Amino acid sequence: MHRPPQKIYFPGSKVPRIIGHRGNSFYFPENTVPSFNSAFACPADGIETDLQLTRDGVPVIFHNRTLLTLDKSRSHILNRSLAELKKLDWRGIHNKKQYSKPLRVVTFTDFLKRYCHFVKEPLKKCICLELKSRKHDRETGMQEKLARAVISALRNSKVDIKAGYVKILSFDFDLLMFVHRICKEIPLVYNLSAQKDFSRIFRSEKSIKTSTDKHHNSFLKKLEAVCIDINSVTVGFVKKVHSSGRYVMSYACNTHAQLRKAETCGVDTVMSDRPLWAVEGIRWR
Repeated sequence: MHRPPQKIYFPGSKVPRIIGHRGNSFYFPENTVPSFNSAFACPADGIETDLQLTRDGVPVIFHNRTLLTLDKSRSHILNRSLAELKKLDWRGIHNKKQYSKPLRVVTFTDFLKRYCHFVKEPLKKCICLELKSRKHDRETGMQEKLARAVISALRNSKVDIKAGYVKILSFDFDLLMFVHRICKEIPLVYNLSAQKDFSRIFRSEKSIKTSTDKHHNSFLKKLEAVCIDINSVTVGFVKKVHSSGRYVMSYACNTHAQLRKAETCGVDTVMSDRPLWAVEGIRWR
């Protein structure tokens, strides 16, 4: 049985943590250096970003299923090499007027070089890494290659994985289990498409009672949170998750009504495209 979670507060104030969703993506192109720089510069508690694998096996930061917003194509990241991606303008087709110079793809290695110091003393900010896993990835085993590449990059960086400030998120429960198999130190967060998906955890915990699978038991202890759309959050659901000893993250809180709902329902960590606005909206209300 897990211990009840310790609610995560700002110092001296009983309010949720605020995480910049894909950086400060309301004001800057998401998952780009300007977006991350802005989010890390504000008093939020960290950032969330997305990782996918290129055709030549390099983990890069990008959220969407296709490159439609960059070059109007429906090509996947997996179908392009890093060299090909570097030729694209990461400002996107809708944001080019805001910047005088093109923005380029951010590799995960470059991301760590730029921002790994934020997870250390005295800043101790959180970096949430969502591993994208889609049907084709699962059929070809690419999601496991992505996981291996990400964990390898973390271990080769100056990040202290055991400190717990870097977390792996995914909608793919089996992928999270695989991540734990290759790196037992890193905290895990299960992204939920709906409340009913949480039953997967309960079924797993029930099976432990009749199982001697030490890996399974260890995995569930490291699965410290779930993350769900703020529109799907209810008070009852948050209590249910807390009763399992885990905390609740929600995305993406970008309106006053969504922020109030997160706080009222007892959400522990809020992701927002507007992290500074969210901090001000909760911390100094």
